[in-house]
This record gives sequence, C-alpha cells and structure tokens, in this order.
Amino acid sequence: MVTGSLDNSIKITLLTPYEHLHTYTNTHNGKTTPLAYTHILNSLGGVTCLKITSNNRMIISGGGDGSIRVSNMNFKKKGTLHIFSEAHKGPVKALAITKDNKYFVSASTSGSIKVFYLEKREYLHTIKHAHDDEITALALSRDNKYIISASADRSIRIFDFHTRKRIHTFKDVHESIFLIIFLSTYHTPRIDIKHDLING
Repeated sequence: MVTGSLDNSIKITLLTPYEHLHTYTNTHNGKTTPLAYTHILNSLGGVTCLKITSNNRMIISGGGDGSIRVSNMNFKKKGTLHIFSEAHKGPVKALAITKDNKYFVSASTSGSIKVFYLEKREYLHTIKHAHDDEITALALSRDNKYIISASADRSIRIFDFHTRKRIHTFKDVHESIFLIIFLSTYHTPRIDIKHDLING
C-alpha cells in the first residue's frame, strides 16, 4: 500500500503482515539522504494525488505546487527518477497511467489536462480548458483510446487520447466526483462513477 499526505510524505506499507516499510519525507534545505523524497512546495503544499504503475516499479505523485514526480518503488535505489517542476499552474488533482505504463496524464485546478511520455520522461501536450473549473477525477480506457475527466463544473468529458479532441460531454452530473472506473467487462466505454455520498 502506498499513501500520500498533505504533510508532504509518501509511505509504503506491506499489508501482509502489516509492516511499515519506508517513508519518503520532505527536505526543504535542498539536501537529500538515501531515504529522502520531496515535493518542493509553496503554501498550498502536500502530496495531492498519486498512482503506481501496473508493474509496481514507479510512483507518480502530484503536488500542491503543480509539480509531478516520478519515483522508484524500490526505495533502496535512487528515490526520485524525474521531476516535472512546473507541470501545472495549480495543484495537481488527478493522475492516470496507461495500462502499458508508457504514458500518463495529469489534471489540475486550472481545468487543463496534460499528457506525458513516461518511458522517456517527456511532456507531450496539453488539452487546454478541458473544463471550466478544477478537475477532480481522471481515468484512461484500457485500450488507451479515451481520457475521461470529471470536474467541479459538474460535467464529465471524454477526449480522444491521440487527437486530444473532445468526443462527448455529460452535463449536470454529481457535484463532487472523485473517482472514475472503467468496467473491464465492456469493450465500449462504460463508466462507473464514485462520488461524494454526502454532497452527491
């Protein structure tokens, strides 16, 4: 299990048996130790979202300062593999990784979606003004054809992963959507939406 926190730490915990294995902690003085992992944050601070590649080799985490870090799951090796220091203008709110671990997408409070080439640690392109408000959830279809995003503007939008064009918009949906899941039993996009049960 990997968890991220607003105290700017990422913890790796073994569930069987229940054992805390490692903590990547914040270092503000610019010095790092073999156990150090940090988002260099402004007052917004914290680890705001994270994902693990399907091969369990890398952690991708978004920060309150708009940065994205690619880190090694093997904490005995080099912790930080790459930093996209100014990936977004606002806090990173959602991440999704392609099934083959070649690409990942990120979204922020600015309403934009960005696509990265994970294998080469490269930024590729931006879907500007994907939403009119902050994006709260993000998902990729299993065939890597679609990007699905949910926003505080109460819409869910589907984009073509390759052309970046918007395909469809669902309007006036739940107020607070935090999770989008593709159901694997369907070949065409069918979406299971998890939302805030208090506000939704």
